[in-house]
Amino acid sequence: MEATPYFTLYLLYLSAFLLAYIVLDVYLKAEIYTFAKKIHGPKAYPIIGTNYVFYADKKSRRIIPAGCHMKIFVYDVHHQEKYWPDPRKFDPDRFLPENVSQRNRYSFLAFSDGPRNCLGKCKRATP
Repeated sequence: MEATPYFTLYLLYLSAFLLAYIVLDVYLKAEIYTFAKKIHGPKAYPIIGTNYVFYADKKSRRIIPAGCHMKIFVYDVHHQEKYWPDPRKFDPDRFLPENVSQRNRYSFLAFSDGPRNCLGKCKRATP
């Protein structure tokens, strides 16, 4: 039972550290937004924030809390056989319109969805 005071002190230290991190995080986000606005001007769409909650899996209803940092391993997504038959084979026909419409639209992350999906999309010639 002697370890309990040390553990309590550790938790107090940890909570103070996390509170300081939250304050620093808010400050840094504000600085980055101000700098980006000064350099690039006003945006047609807002800078993506982390102040929302979204579902990671609608079947299991698991959620990712607001402010949670995530990493998506693009290599792994691009090499999953459920999206890409024979994923290690170079096959440019995968990106033909008839093949693109048959798979999940988020399976190729370079051109997935949203205002930042494809850099050249706004520059293409529209028929």
